[in-house]
Amino acid sequence: MKTHPLTRRQMIARSAAALPAFAPHLAPLFADEKSRGFRIGACEWSLRKGDPSSMDLAREIGIDGVQVAMGTVENNDIYKEIRMIKGRVCEFHAKDGKFMLGEGRVDFKKVREAMDEIDYRGWIQIEAAAPANLITDYQAHLALLKTHFPLSA
Repeated sequence: MKTHPLTRRQMIARSAAALPAFAPHLAPLFADEKSRGFRIGACEWSLRKGDPSSMDLAREIGIDGVQVAMGTVENNDIYKEIRMIKGRVCEFHAKDGKFMLGEGRVDFKKVREAMDEIDYRGWIQIEAAAPANLITDYQAHLALLKTHFPLSA
């Protein structure tokens, strides 16, 4: 029998489909007062096309600790999605598909404006393409991000 590897998207979709079955078992883990500060970062992939299933799952589990790890992704209205999850972002991933940051479809000035509207001041991780060289390309990504997200802001 030949097996076929799953794509990342297929794995995420299958995992998301299984999560509701786990919700009743997760709720007791977060019921006591000691767990109130605990955070789980859910992938923003489930928010595509306005389907906030990760937030629905958080409400079902009954905890405030489920937040969203948000990525800047091409082909989506990322600026609207950022505003949609105000107060629920635990981190951002700066990425733009196969493009170097600033050379693709994501406008990081607009990302910054959306982040300012939701008062986000947390982590931003670089998760971007490095077509030439990992070190020099990530140095260029960092330089671009610093123009829109200066450390003093």
